[in-house]
Amino acid sequence: MDATEAKMPPECVPPKGPILVDSDIVGPGVLAAFFVSAAIALLALVGGYLSGSLDDALMDDPDLEVIDWSMSKIRKILPMDQPSFRFKQEARKQAAILLSSLSDFAVSNPTAPATDDFESSIVMYESFITAEKVLLCEQRDGGIGGASEIGITRAFTGAFQVCLQTWETLAEKPPDSKTTNWTSIQQGTVKLTSMKGVIAATVPYSFISGSSPTVFSSLMDLLLFNSGLYHNSSLFFIKQPNVLCTARVRTSAYESLPSEFAGGGAYPVSETFLLQKRAVINTDVESESAAAPASTLWWREAPEITLRDRNTTKNALDMVMREFNTWVLDDNVIIVPYRKYAWGSMAMSGLLAIGGLAVGFVVGERISGVDPFNISMFCWALAAFLLLVAKAVRVEQWPWSSFLNGQCPCRSVSEVVAVTGVNPQVLLAILLRLDNRIYLRTRGPFNCFFRRRSSDAAGFSIDVPIRCSTAMEGGLIPIKVLTDYGPQLVFVYTHSWATYNLVENSSLHSGRVVCRDVTHPSSREGGVPCYRLSVMGKDDKVFTARVLGVFQQDCYFC
Repeated sequence: MDATEAKMPPECVPPKGPILVDSDIVGPGVLAAFFVSAAIALLALVGGYLSGSLDDALMDDPDLEVIDWSMSKIRKILPMDQPSFRFKQEARKQAAILLSSLSDFAVSNPTAPATDDFESSIVMYESFITAEKVLLCEQRDGGIGGASEIGITRAFTGAFQVCLQTWETLAEKPPDSKTTNWTSIQQGTVKLTSMKGVIAATVPYSFISGSSPTVFSSLMDLLLFNSGLYHNSSLFFIKQPNVLCTARVRTSAYESLPSEFAGGGAYPVSETFLLQKRAVINTDVESESAAAPASTLWWREAPEITLRDRNTTKNALDMVMREFNTWVLDDNVIIVPYRKYAWGSMAMSGLLAIGGLAVGFVVGERISGVDPFNISMFCWALAAFLLLVAKAVRVEQWPWSSFLNGQCPCRSVSEVVAVTGVNPQVLLAILLRLDNRIYLRTRGPFNCFFRRRSSDAAGFSIDVPIRCSTAMEGGLIPIKVLTDYGPQLVFVYTHSWATYNLVENSSLHSGRVVCRDVTHPSSREGGVPCYRLSVMGKDDKVFTARVLGVFQQDCYFC
């Protein structure tokens, strides 16, 4: 026994021989794939950084100086009017697409219990107020973003058609489809049991989720610009089919976990009813609420999603939009044509005055001791009083010139409702959806959602609280997040012309509309909860530790 064996404890047994270890435990193929992917991602990141294609929020002043220096060197080598420089720009967009898709694979949800515990879903539904479609995406890392800009939804539609062709090959049988005036909406579930199927399903999915459609859209715009600049016959877009869709990638580990969204009003995008009823076609099932008034369909707890529900809401909005298109929107007022009421009031007052005058001439001196023209004076006074009441009962300020022309200037939501009789929530949804298109300044106690808020007394008053379903119809999707100060609400903007904006985990947000107190809401009529909103300044920051889901509750925002 040597000295080494003498020092060993009695319960230890020395090895019988050398221990053989295979150094190629992982395998050269896996290592090669890892290093190649890392090199591609690194090159794309460096190229995107030096070319200035990364998000401006990630850039500081030193970064901008480095980008200016690199771009100045590139301009000396390649002048901007040369076609080769344009081709470099195209290559930069392609690198951004690759970087976006690779990051979707590489980044997992930091708050998930495991890397294979995630759900990613996409919903594209139609806006009944404009001709746009709305894209809402829940990314793999848990972030939720949305957009409605036509170039982004057009790029998504083309990429989604490719995904459908790929996914149909994975199914044992083609999923059921329902076809109407919209292109076929595929409904079905495919369970992936092999790595080949997982790769075939998730790789095309990564090119339609997150910011990938935005990069595709900018690349297409660049190709159109270059083709029109250097060729006599420029390129043009192929007309894309109208598509409503819902796509979801969910792991079995995620399904086995208990639902963390039960209660609290926070749901995944794939389980949000108000969005799902717009992105599915099902004409076979009749809804119990099909014959209900349109105002009651702004919020339903029913699990059934039917085409009839969409059409009922669409008909209500179309009716109000036809009337809305006849209005004139000024900076501070909405001018509504109101000729029947104004001219009818003047006609009634005129008839009363003429009737009183006729009484004076007809009676004459038939009644001794009575001047019949006193009755005429009384009728004139009564006609003037009724005309003043008719002029003031609807709106607070109605100039005589507008009254005589049959135009009613409304300075608040309640005045528009009193004049036109439209549902106030429908009107608010239209104003929210068109907020980027109109130049209406707003004021009042419930105007936090609007962009052009007036700092003085001038402006259109938002004096009616906004329901949660109205905000979602208007393009403001409430997202429940967990912050250092407890749960709060942050909104994703999908109103008209909205580019892709995102609420993600472990990030700072500023300049948004937030609800800082979700746990202690006030209540309005009927016991409906009301959540107080506030507008963040540029210096105010909200740290989002975790995105909990889309907030869906029958409530008011005030």
